[in-house]
Amino acid sequence: MDTPAARVVALNCPGCGAALEVGPALTQLACGYCGKSAMVDRSGGTVALLPMVAAIERVQAATDKTAAELALVRLRAEQVTLQQSYRGEQERHAAEARKTTTGAAGLSVVLAFVAALALWIAVAATDEVRAWAILILSGSLGGLALAVWLASRSKVERDRRHAEAIAPLRARMDWVEEHIVKNEATVTPGGAPIETNKVDGLPIFSSFSTDTKTEGGSGRRAVGIGCLICLVLVIVLTTISSLTKRPSQPPPLTLPTEAVAEPATRINYTVARQWVIPNGGFGRAIVISTSDATDARLRELGMTLKYDTRRDRNAFVFVFDDSVAAAMQARAGDLGKKDGRFYDRHHVAQYDRNINTGFHQLAILNKKDGTALSLIQY
Repeated sequence: MDTPAARVVALNCPGCGAALEVGPALTQLACGYCGKSAMVDRSGGTVALLPMVAAIERVQAATDKTAAELALVRLRAEQVTLQQSYRGEQERHAAEARKTTTGAAGLSVVLAFVAALALWIAVAATDEVRAWAILILSGSLGGLALAVWLASRSKVERDRRHAEAIAPLRARMDWVEEHIVKNEATVTPGGAPIETNKVDGLPIFSSFSTDTKTEGGSGRRAVGIGCLICLVLVIVLTTISSLTKRPSQPPPLTLPTEAVAEPATRINYTVARQWVIPNGGFGRAIVISTSDATDARLRELGMTLKYDTRRDRNAFVFVFDDSVAAAMQARAGDLGKKDGRFYDRHHVAQYDRNINTGFHQLAILNKKDGTALSLIQY
């Protein structure tokens, strides 16, 4: 078959454009007019003349591509080896952390139990035994503190060895990834990058992680769990002790010796809040009508409260003419400036009664600043 590559063809010099004849066996030539050398390209079923530099560059590019393809195979295989080494180091590090955690947890549980038992004995036992119980409690708490310190030191040393072991792997992996990127650019210039995160179906780490927070904090968590167990045991043992003890009798109620007559005029009020006073009696925040917030009506309210609390050891009654202000009484010490002014404006009186000290009075308050305008002693 007669093709351009098998016969003499007429071509133009790529340098000066002069007509040249190219035979079938000719691979390169020099122009007789300008003297420039050219390569004969017979690829694709055609014959063409290429400048010598362009031809050399084409051959060099093909050679570089072949070398890059071979290097990619080797580099990806090395990635797999690095991955396996990294996994082995991570597993070794995790196993060492678990071993330390198990020991710390066991020691913490034992010390927590001993501390809880010693605390319970110190609370419930006699004076002769209490000193020994306090000594044991102090030793147990010292042991827990020592366990925390040892767990922390163990973590620091373990993390140091782990960092030293993976440092060469990290450096080598960075080098391998850098050369993979360079060779990919040679194989596919200007195209999409070749996927390098898998080799033969295996994932490749693009970077190494030294996240050991989970394992590293396990020792301290174990000690914390031991302390929590200690607290739970203390609560349980103390509860059992309190249930088995005979409850102490409250002090006898001292009632006023004088009889309190029911007032002729009774002022109605609503209890907004009530709480128990440990020494006996109640504290109350009450709400009255705004029409009753006068000096005369408040004096009659004092007689009403005196009668209503006649059987209480103590009575501390906050009198308001607004239900919203009465609801603020529980947090009176934490009110802001605006709420404080509102509270003072509607806190119209204060009735206090203490049988133990004999203190018994009604204070009619100034609505502007809460100071006493009148004091009625009983």
